[in-house]
Amino acid sequence: MKAVSKARARKGNLAWDNKVQTGKQEHKPGTGGISLGRSAQPQRNREESARVARSKALRPEKPVY
Repeated sequence: MKAVSKARARKGNLAWDNKVQTGKQEHKPGTGGISLGRSAQPQRNREESARVARSKALRPEKPVY
């Protein structure tokens, strides 16, 4: 009985595999590379340091006692 149930399960799995479309990821040219080139990271660093400098400038000065 066990062999019959295994055979039926395998047959069902094979039929399902043949019927169902499996997802495939297509490779398109130009995907996954560095899009902005070598200037992207330094530009982000400049923007971040400008943002930090502005936030430090807006902080209140420490009170003098």
